[in-house]
Amino acid sequence: MLIAIGGVSRSGKTTFAQKLKAEKYPNAILLHQDEWILPEALMPQIQDRIDWEHPLSIDWARWKSEILRQLSAGNTVIIEGIFAFADAEIKQWISESHFLTIDEATFRSRKAEDTRWGVEPPWYIDHIWESAKKQNVPLKL
Repeated sequence: MLIAIGGVSRSGKTTFAQKLKAEKYPNAILLHQDEWILPEALMPQIQDRIDWEHPLSIDWARWKSEILRQLSAGNTVIIEGIFAFADAEIKQWISESHFLTIDEATFRSRKAEDTRWGVEPPWYIDHIWESAKKQNVPLKL
């Protein structure tokens, strides 16, 4: 069984995935899409910055290989990421899907608190929000 959780950056995907695992699927394997990004030299760029908000930032071959490896071993797998529903092949494997939404004000507030990569310029915050509206499409099973 493959469970997918998607949504805009800072919508609570990781928190929800951890809670789902703890409360409903304690033996599930939890895979965070952020762990399957490409090396920085291969990442897409926007205005001389890495564009984390582009599907080409993910190493899809490795990501799909790990999902399949875990499913083939008979594990319940929970995946989460902003591009959880971006790949047509992965979408075919999904048994249960969750798409988390937040409004723009909440996104901006949470993003302002997120300093993992330093303070991001306003234009990039705008880019994250706009990219999410274009690329984060919920899966309807």
